[in-house]
Order: sequence, then structure tokens, then C-alpha cells
Amino acid sequence: VCSRVPVVLPSFFTPSFCLLSSVTMRVLAVLALVGSAAAFAPSPSAFARSVSLNAETEEWTAPPEWKEKDFEAQIKKLEKEAEERLDTKIDELKRNIATAGKSD
Repeated sequence: VCSRVPVVLPSFFTPSFCLLSSVTMRVLAVLALVGSAAAFAPSPSAFARSVSLNAETEEWTAPPEWKEKDFEAQIKKLEKEAEERLDTKIDELKRNIATAGKSD
């Protein structure tokens, strides 16, 4: 026995037309449940990718032509030049402050 759903139907449907029976509704509900559960199922292992690292076991050594330079002297020289430029700029700004607002 089909329960009638109050829906406006086109004229080609007979008045005894039943949209969905209770058995059909149950089947659709079960299929929807299975479909939604399948969306969260893990993928098959054939498609799985490995993310493990292939780390080197031997210790790395530098090639013989590799020369390590001591850059400390160059860094000190660059720092000194930068400080001198900064001091010059500060002196220039101080002179501009002293002359600002004075009219000739």
C-alpha cells in the first residue's frame, strides 16, 4: 500500500500514481548510507604512495678541491664601512635639523 504524497503532478500521471514506495525509500536510504561511507573508506593499497625517506647511511665528505674560506675579515670590513656610512648620514641629518626652520 502506497502512501500518497501531496505533490502537484503533470496531467499525464494517473491519480493512482505513487511516487516512491516504502521499500524503495528504504533501498535508497541504504544505498545513500553505503555511498557516503565509501567516500571515507581508505584507498586500495595498489594506489598508495610511499612517503618514507631514503636517507644516506654513509657520512658525507667534502671533495678535495673544496676550500673553505674564512669570511670573518671580510664581514668585519663590511660592518665597518656600513657603520661609517651610517655615521655620515646621521651627521647630515643633524645638520639638516639644525638649519631647518631658519630663513636666509
